[in-house]
Amino acid sequence: MASIELRTPKNKPAYYKITASITLNGQTIRKFSRFDFDPKTLRTAKQHTAAATVAAFEFETKAQEEAERSINGSWL
Repeated sequence: MASIELRTPKNKPAYYKITASITLNGQTIRKFSRFDFDPKTLRTAKQHTAAATVAAFEFETKAQEEAERSINGSWL
């Protein structure tokens, strides 16, 4: 299950921290990423959240596929 958390540092632009939980050999592994957004393009909080949620699910899917490929030994 992917999750997002808005981070607003004092001296830097806001961003979303993405956490993806993937399953590898029956164990759950957490992977982290970051979603930076342009406030000029995504103007409302609702737009920020929607874009970050989509990015989180894409990141989780990609991380799960990479984990499965590493188990199978194919890096294609």
